[in-house]
Amino acid sequence: MLLLHSAGDAKHCTVEINKFRKQVDPQANNYMESDEGNPAEDLQSFLSTGGEYPAVFNEAKEPYTRSNAIPFVSLLSDKAEIIYCGTPKGCDTESIICYFKPSSIAEGAHPVSRQMWHKVEEAGRIKPSLEAHGDEYKDLLEAVNAVRTVKGLGLPGFTAPVETEDMKRRDTINDATPYENALYNLTCEEIKDSTIHPNVAQGYTLIYAINEGEDPPTAEEAVEFWKSGFTKLGTDVPPAFTVKKSQRTEGIDGTIYYDNAVAGFASMMVDGTREMRCYNATGCDNAAVICFLSEPTLVENRQPIRYILSEHLCYLPTF
Repeated sequence: MLLLHSAGDAKHCTVEINKFRKQVDPQANNYMESDEGNPAEDLQSFLSTGGEYPAVFNEAKEPYTRSNAIPFVSLLSDKAEIIYCGTPKGCDTESIICYFKPSSIAEGAHPVSRQMWHKVEEAGRIKPSLEAHGDEYKDLLEAVNAVRTVKGLGLPGFTAPVETEDMKRRDTINDATPYENALYNLTCEEIKDSTIHPNVAQGYTLIYAINEGEDPPTAEEAVEFWKSGFTKLGTDVPPAFTVKKSQRTEGIDGTIYYDNAVAGFASMMVDGTREMRCYNATGCDNAAVICFLSEPTLVENRQPIRYILSEHLCYLPTF
């Protein structure tokens, strides 16, 4: 049930409710009006969970004990719910009571689908809007393969995925693929700070390029950015990939692949073909193009490129 009302001097519905309760039982305890914050503040608090998908519903546990949390998630059903609303007789005329029949919220189940919750976070600019690259975006795959297959390098081209649709509807988080979970959890802050982990999705390596503003990098811009990672690697055989520790080290070591230009370049130069699926991420202060390569190109304690690059630099095409 939703109970919406205005504050101030207007008579709250609890006055009439308590009159009824006293008629039934003169000793009945009075119901009390909530003195918690206003709905806007409550909603902002509800959204400030760091991008986490709301837990299964339990009315006695957070976040559903917060004022307006249950009314809020009641408005986010994927189905067309039947809602009954009315103004209680004798109450503040700005009060309205609504209820759903049958209820769209069940104990022990998620009250909101992952897809709908992501839309809420997109609207709040917490997470980006995601668009899968389909046939109309073949230029990025072609641009990457233009680098890989150029005479002198002769690396096999990457391939497009069999499926290029948006995140599928999943009943539970466990049903989603690793790259779907990585996409779902991606935040605007990570895009802004360029802090997306290259191995965020098990079985994949994630590479990305960013533009300031609303438009993601073009295919040419993304490939040129990834190619710039060569200058950060130097001319020796690149180091093996290592997981970043809390302390920074001097010089080039295996944590250099956390630089998204370096990760992109090393991934473009990897031996063997890969499946590459890409997405545009927009709606934040910065926009990005994000690609998942399967199988991984960055594996701990392995060198992603096993030959000297300097002799091949002249073969890398420019756009």
